[in-house]
Amino acid sequence: MRQSCKEWTGMPKKVVVRVTWLIILVASVTGGCECALQKANDRDTIASELRRLASKPKDPELRRRSAAALSMLENDVMDSRPVLLGAILREYPDGGAAFLRIALYDEDDDAIGICIREEWSAGDIDSKVLIEEYPVLGDEVVPGVFNYILIPVEVRDFGQRKDEEWWQAYVEQEDAGPDSLRESSAQIEAPFVYVSVPEPNDTAVYVHVYDRAGHRSDPVKVVNGIGGD
Repeated sequence: MRQSCKEWTGMPKKVVVRVTWLIILVASVTGGCECALQKANDRDTIASELRRLASKPKDPELRRRSAAALSMLENDVMDSRPVLLGAILREYPDGGAAFLRIALYDEDDDAIGICIREEWSAGDIDSKVLIEEYPVLGDEVVPGVFNYILIPVEVRDFGQRKDEEWWQAYVEQEDAGPDSLRESSAQIEAPFVYVSVPEPNDTAVYVHVYDRAGHRSDPVKVVNGIGGD
Protein backbone atom coordinates (compact mmCIF):
# COMPACT_ATOMS: atom_id res chain seq x y z
CA MET A 1 0.00 0.00 0.00
CA ARG A 2 1.49 3.30 -1.16
CA GLN A 3 0.33 6.58 0.28
CA SER A 4 0.70 9.95 -1.41
CA CYS A 5 0.63 12.51 1.38
CA LYS A 6 -0.20 16.17 1.07
CA GLU A 7 1.99 19.13 1.94
CA TRP A 8 1.89 20.39 5.52
CA THR A 9 0.76 24.00 5.67
CA GLY A 10 1.02 24.72 9.38
CA MET A 11 -2.06 22.89 10.71
CA PRO A 12 -1.40 19.79 12.87
CA LYS A 13 -3.79 17.61 10.86
CA LYS A 14 -1.62 17.75 7.74
CA VAL A 15 0.75 14.84 7.88
CA VAL A 16 4.09 15.34 6.17
CA VAL A 17 6.31 18.10 4.82
CA ARG A 18 7.65 17.68 1.32
CA VAL A 19 11.39 18.02 0.92
CA THR A 20 10.99 21.27 -1.05
CA TRP A 21 9.58 22.92 2.08
CA LEU A 22 12.11 21.09 4.19
CA ILE A 23 15.10 22.99 2.82
CA ILE A 24 13.64 26.22 4.23
CA LEU A 25 12.25 24.81 7.47
CA VAL A 26 15.25 22.84 8.69
CA ALA A 27 17.55 25.84 8.62
CA SER A 28 15.08 28.06 10.46
CA VAL A 29 14.06 25.48 13.07
CA THR A 30 17.29 23.67 13.79
CA GLY A 31 20.04 25.93 12.53
CA GLY A 32 21.37 23.00 10.52
CA CYS A 33 23.32 23.09 7.28
CA GLU A 34 21.14 20.73 5.24
CA CYS A 35 20.53 23.39 2.58
CA ALA A 36 23.33 21.74 0.61
CA LEU A 37 20.94 18.84 -0.01
CA GLN A 38 18.72 20.71 -2.47
CA LYS A 39 19.93 18.29 -5.13
CA ALA A 40 18.74 15.28 -3.16
CA ASN A 41 19.79 12.75 -5.79
CA ASP A 42 23.28 14.13 -6.42
CA ARG A 43 25.72 11.35 -5.50
CA ASP A 44 28.60 13.65 -4.53
CA THR A 45 26.37 15.84 -2.38
CA ILE A 46 24.92 12.83 -0.59
CA ALA A 47 28.37 11.34 -0.02
CA SER A 48 29.63 14.63 1.40
CA GLU A 49 26.72 14.89 3.83
CA LEU A 50 27.07 11.27 4.95
CA ARG A 51 30.79 11.84 5.60
CA ARG A 52 29.90 14.91 7.67
CA LEU A 53 27.42 12.92 9.75
CA ALA A 54 29.87 10.03 10.08
CA SER A 55 32.36 12.40 11.69
CA LYS A 56 30.04 13.59 14.48
CA PRO A 57 32.14 13.14 17.64
CA LYS A 58 29.31 13.03 20.21
CA ASP A 59 27.02 10.47 18.60
CA PRO A 60 28.61 7.07 17.94
CA GLU A 61 25.34 5.54 16.69
CA LEU A 62 24.87 8.33 14.15
CA ARG A 63 28.47 7.84 13.04
CA ARG A 64 27.93 4.10 12.63
CA ARG A 65 24.68 4.41 10.68
CA SER A 66 26.03 7.18 8.46
CA ALA A 67 29.16 5.17 7.69
CA ALA A 68 26.96 2.18 6.80
CA ALA A 69 24.88 4.33 4.44
CA LEU A 70 28.03 5.73 2.86
CA SER A 71 29.31 2.20 2.28
CA MET A 72 26.02 1.32 0.60
CA LEU A 73 26.27 4.38 -1.61
CA GLU A 74 29.79 3.48 -2.71
CA ASN A 75 29.35 -0.26 -3.33
CA ASP A 76 27.55 0.21 -6.69
CA VAL A 77 24.89 -2.32 -5.66
CA MET A 78 21.21 -1.41 -5.20
CA ASP A 79 20.49 -1.94 -1.50
CA SER A 80 16.77 -2.26 -0.80
CA ARG A 81 16.77 -1.81 2.97
CA PRO A 82 16.28 1.78 4.16
CA VAL A 83 18.70 3.28 6.67
CA LEU A 84 17.29 5.63 9.28
CA LEU A 85 20.17 7.78 10.47
CA GLY A 86 18.56 9.74 13.29
CA ALA A 87 15.33 11.11 14.75
CA ILE A 88 14.54 14.03 17.03
CA LEU A 89 11.26 15.37 18.44
CA ARG A 90 11.08 19.16 18.19
CA GLU A 91 8.62 22.08 18.25
CA TYR A 92 8.21 24.96 15.83
CA PRO A 93 9.16 28.21 17.58
CA ASP A 94 6.27 30.23 16.14
CA GLY A 95 3.27 28.08 16.99
CA GLY A 96 4.56 25.33 19.24
CA ALA A 97 3.38 22.52 16.94
CA ALA A 98 5.49 19.39 17.37
CA PHE A 99 7.25 17.49 14.60
CA LEU A 100 9.45 14.44 14.26
CA ARG A 101 12.57 15.19 12.22
CA ILE A 102 14.23 12.18 10.63
CA ALA A 103 17.21 11.66 8.34
CA LEU A 104 16.61 8.83 5.86
CA TYR A 105 18.80 7.07 3.31
CA ASP A 106 16.86 4.79 0.95
CA GLU A 107 18.51 3.72 -2.30
CA ASP A 108 15.43 2.27 -4.02
CA ASP A 109 13.31 5.21 -2.86
CA ASP A 110 10.21 3.27 -1.81
CA ALA A 111 9.76 4.12 1.88
CA ILE A 112 6.07 4.40 2.78
CA GLY A 113 5.85 4.79 6.54
CA ILE A 114 7.26 4.91 10.04
CA CYS A 115 6.74 2.64 13.03
CA ILE A 116 6.70 4.18 16.50
CA ARG A 117 7.63 1.97 19.46
CA GLU A 118 7.22 3.38 22.95
CA GLU A 119 8.32 1.78 26.19
CA TRP A 120 7.14 3.06 29.55
CA SER A 121 8.53 1.89 32.85
CA ALA A 122 7.45 2.49 36.42
CA GLY A 123 10.17 1.08 38.62
CA ASP A 124 11.62 -2.34 37.90
CA ILE A 125 8.34 -4.28 37.84
CA ASP A 126 5.71 -2.56 35.71
CA SER A 127 6.41 -1.75 32.06
CA LYS A 128 4.32 -1.22 28.93
CA VAL A 129 5.09 -1.30 25.21
CA LEU A 130 3.10 0.38 22.44
CA ILE A 131 3.73 -0.11 18.71
CA GLU A 132 1.97 1.91 16.00
CA GLU A 133 2.60 2.14 12.25
CA TYR A 134 1.86 5.28 10.28
CA PRO A 135 1.93 5.27 6.43
CA VAL A 136 3.09 8.88 6.18
CA LEU A 137 5.77 8.63 3.49
CA GLY A 138 5.49 8.38 -0.29
CA ASP A 139 6.76 9.75 -3.60
CA GLU A 140 5.79 13.35 -2.84
CA VAL A 141 7.39 13.23 0.59
CA VAL A 142 10.57 11.29 -0.15
CA PRO A 143 11.52 12.11 -3.75
CA GLY A 144 15.18 11.14 -3.52
CA VAL A 145 17.70 8.75 -2.06
CA PHE A 146 18.64 10.90 0.94
CA ASN A 147 16.33 13.30 2.74
CA TYR A 148 15.73 15.16 5.96
CA ILE A 149 11.99 14.88 6.62
CA LEU A 150 9.74 16.74 9.05
CA ILE A 151 6.65 14.82 10.16
CA PRO A 152 4.11 16.90 12.11
CA VAL A 153 2.93 14.97 15.17
CA GLU A 154 0.66 15.28 18.17
CA VAL A 155 2.36 14.82 21.54
CA ARG A 156 0.88 11.77 23.27
CA ASP A 157 0.17 13.27 26.69
CA PHE A 158 -3.20 11.72 27.60
CA GLY A 159 -2.74 8.14 26.44
CA GLN A 160 -3.99 8.79 22.89
CA ARG A 161 -3.84 5.94 20.40
CA LYS A 162 -3.72 5.72 16.62
CA ASP A 163 -7.21 5.85 15.13
CA GLU A 164 -7.08 2.78 12.89
CA GLU A 165 -10.45 3.41 11.21
CA TRP A 166 -9.64 7.04 10.47
CA TRP A 167 -6.26 6.07 9.00
CA GLN A 168 -7.79 3.31 6.90
CA ALA A 169 -10.40 5.68 5.44
CA TYR A 170 -7.74 8.31 4.76
CA VAL A 171 -5.39 5.89 3.01
CA GLU A 172 -8.21 4.52 0.87
CA GLN A 173 -9.10 8.09 -0.13
CA GLU A 174 -5.49 8.86 -1.06
CA ASP A 175 -5.07 5.60 -3.00
CA ALA A 176 -8.25 6.35 -4.97
CA GLY A 177 -6.63 9.43 -6.48
CA PRO A 178 -7.78 12.99 -7.23
CA ASP A 179 -10.67 11.97 -9.51
CA SER A 180 -12.33 10.07 -6.68
CA LEU A 181 -11.70 12.96 -4.31
CA ARG A 182 -13.49 15.39 -6.63
CA GLU A 183 -16.51 13.08 -6.73
CA SER A 184 -16.63 12.72 -2.95
CA SER A 185 -18.90 14.99 -0.94
CA ALA A 186 -16.46 15.25 1.95
CA GLN A 187 -12.69 15.15 2.10
CA ILE A 188 -11.18 13.10 4.93
CA GLU A 189 -8.55 15.09 6.76
CA ALA A 190 -5.23 13.45 7.54
CA PRO A 191 -5.29 11.69 10.95
CA PHE A 192 -2.90 12.38 13.77
CA VAL A 193 0.51 10.81 14.31
CA TYR A 194 1.06 10.39 18.06
CA VAL A 195 4.47 10.42 19.73
CA SER A 196 5.28 10.61 23.43
CA VAL A 197 8.00 12.93 24.67
CA PRO A 198 11.02 10.77 25.59
CA GLU A 199 11.88 10.99 29.28
CA PRO A 200 14.98 9.49 30.94
CA ASN A 201 14.23 6.43 33.09
CA ASP A 202 10.52 6.66 32.21
CA THR A 203 9.62 6.82 28.50
CA ALA A 204 11.79 5.53 25.67
CA VAL A 205 10.66 6.16 22.08
CA TYR A 206 12.04 4.38 19.02
CA VAL A 207 11.22 4.77 15.34
CA HIS A 208 12.01 2.76 12.25
CA VAL A 209 11.09 3.19 8.59
CA TYR A 210 9.43 0.55 6.43
CA ASP A 211 9.08 0.37 2.65
CA ARG A 212 6.65 -0.97 0.09
CA ALA A 213 8.47 -4.31 -0.18
CA GLY A 214 8.41 -4.92 3.57
CA HIS A 215 12.03 -3.97 4.31
CA ARG A 216 12.58 -2.20 7.62
CA SER A 217 15.39 -0.04 8.89
CA ASP A 218 17.00 -0.63 12.24
CA PRO A 219 15.17 1.20 15.03
CA VAL A 220 16.54 4.55 16.13
CA LYS A 221 16.02 6.07 19.56
CA VAL A 222 14.16 9.37 19.33
CA VAL A 223 15.97 12.31 20.92
CA ASN A 224 13.92 14.74 23.01
CA GLY A 225 14.39 18.18 21.51
CA ILE A 226 11.22 19.70 22.98
CA GLY A 227 12.10 22.99 24.60
CA GLY A 228 15.62 22.92 23.14
CA ASP A 229 17.26 25.71 21.20
